[in-house]
Amino acid sequence: GHLHLDLGQTEQARQRFREALVLYQQAPDSQNRRDGEAAAWNAMGKAFLEEKNPGSALQPLQKALALRRPGSLGQAVTRTSLGVAYRQLNRPEEARKAYAEALPIFVGLGNSSEQAVCLLNLGWLEAAAHRDDPAFDDFDRASVLFAKLEDPPDLAQALRGKAEVLRHRGLLEDARQAMEAALTAIERHRFRQESRTTRASFFATQQSSYDFLIDLLMEMHREKPDAGYDALALGVGERALARSLLDALDARGTDLRGAPPQLLARERGLDAAIEDLGARQSRLAEKNDEAARRELRAVDAELAQKREDLEGVRAELRAASPRYAALTQPQPWSAAEVQRQLLDRDTLLLEYRLGTKGSFLWALTPDSLQSFGLPGRAELAEKVSRASGLLAGSRARKTEISADQQLAKLSAILLGPVASLLPGKRLLVVGDGALQSLPFAALPEPGGGEPLVARHEIVSLPSISVLGALRREVAGRRPAARALWVLGDPDFGGAFPTLPYTREEAKAILALAPARDSTAILGRVASRGAVLSGLLNDYSFLHFATHGSFAASDPGGGQLVLSQVDANGRRVANGFLHLADIYGLDLRADLVVLSACQSALGKDVRGEGLVGMTRGFFYAGAERVLVSLWNVNDRVTVDLMRSFYHGIFAERLSPAAALRAAQDAIRRQERWRSPYYWAGFTLQGEWR
Repeated sequence: GHLHLDLGQTEQARQRFREALVLYQQAPDSQNRRDGEAAAWNAMGKAFLEEKNPGSALQPLQKALALRRPGSLGQAVTRTSLGVAYRQLNRPEEARKAYAEALPIFVGLGNSSEQAVCLLNLGWLEAAAHRDDPAFDDFDRASVLFAKLEDPPDLAQALRGKAEVLRHRGLLEDARQAMEAALTAIERHRFRQESRTTRASFFATQQSSYDFLIDLLMEMHREKPDAGYDALALGVGERALARSLLDALDARGTDLRGAPPQLLARERGLDAAIEDLGARQSRLAEKNDEAARRELRAVDAELAQKREDLEGVRAELRAASPRYAALTQPQPWSAAEVQRQLLDRDTLLLEYRLGTKGSFLWALTPDSLQSFGLPGRAELAEKVSRASGLLAGSRARKTEISADQQLAKLSAILLGPVASLLPGKRLLVVGDGALQSLPFAALPEPGGGEPLVARHEIVSLPSISVLGALRREVAGRRPAARALWVLGDPDFGGAFPTLPYTREEAKAILALAPARDSTAILGRVASRGAVLSGLLNDYSFLHFATHGSFAASDPGGGQLVLSQVDANGRRVANGFLHLADIYGLDLRADLVVLSACQSALGKDVRGEGLVGMTRGFFYAGAERVLVSLWNVNDRVTVDLMRSFYHGIFAERLSPAAALRAAQDAIRRQERWRSPYYWAGFTLQGEWR
């Protein structure tokens, strides 16, 4: 439970603490039993505190305190936790009293760990009251103890406290140095986590420290505009983005020869179990009765546990690999490196970072860097959510007008500061938070006029550093021998609504590609086995035209629906392509197209971005991925894809240029002018 808590997984932590509490309460009465029960109640309270829910934390913490022995370590620990709750409830005097009662117990017992935590919390109280000297002293003493204890996350918090005090005193450079040390501690701890899941979970809990340093550097930039602090702030932003994906791309192709056979066997066993459970999950989801729903909840829980187990086994396998053990932590790109190596004179990078009090935009070309302040995260998220909702329903003229109005407001905020830089430029957009679900192609040019797609190629990226990693990956591999592989119109066997236009879409695309280098997988043969056969690595372009499920709540990361029956019409056990399957592919694809509804979506993990199928295909070897932001119209998609592939195969355009031309051609048709019909598709990855 405490491990889950350290990783920010509070729901899982509470479940473990509840299980422990039941076991303690079932034990015979003794002081040990009461101590254990108190520890479990205290842990439950801490989990609520991690969620910033102090009101719910008070009751379990008070139950813990009633069970504690006077003057004991446990009593002091619970008083410290109560101090945190009172501080979050804005009851500072009660919080200070709780800490003051706990600290001498820790000192007397020689407990450096809890003494450091108590000092850290006292420091935050003093800092909130602007008592800089005692706050700095508390933070400083805590940081010394955390450094000796080799506790990087809490050391980072103590250093962050020192930085906040130093900033309040006006000592900005000293504050910056303290925060750089804090981020070093965070990243050291992040890389020690062998599992990518635990890395991402931990990293999400640390994003406020990156936000603080970015905000600090931008304040320093305002004071000294020519000192390069805005470039340093952009670099910190890159350090805070998509790091698990960077790690995965760096470690792709790790040689597991020599790995312990028992680990490989466990991996195969878990893979098979997950496949079976996934098939059961999909079958149960089709039913609509209470018994099926109960069974589905049990299967969901078991599947989540198996996936967690598999991630652990794969972490052990990577650690057992000589090559993996020799890997150094991949470093994000600096602004100067991006300018020299990743951009050209026709390309403008727009990187956004959303902060609580204010957000920032950096505009980068090969020879210039400009930065701008924007409204805070909550305000931007509200505006983007409103616009995205209207866009998805903009088939109706009234809704289209409302969407246009909201897009114009967003354009003024997001693009207005860089209006003079836009003409003639291809746009690389690194979004953050809500901006990841916004189709920039639909934003009008600042000041009015046509949407950006009329004149600009637009490519999205989870971070600009990911582009550098993709280029390293592609530079060292042999190109695919064949051109196009298309999957469409799977036989759903009545389990899902048919998609009548996907066969037409597939045939329209195939008519444009060299026939001898193309393959069509249609109808019943559009199966899971066809995708996992190993043949996909022979093709440069992979196109999937089918149903998909990409809900943010899906713990599996989404799935593509494939044929539900075999060649004889019998129901298959598993007719889905899961995210875990995609991670197992080995591709040499220039482009993967997911012509399915909402295929751009996924779980939004702070610091990682949208984690879903796009990330999976990048890891599998795709250089670019074309995905959709909402439920696209399958009839219009046929025309859009025909135009898109005509641009690629007949006009030899880049995918970015071909998408712009195709979307612009659709929107210029009166009946399809609404952005609902053309703006849903977005290209991610390489722009060249």
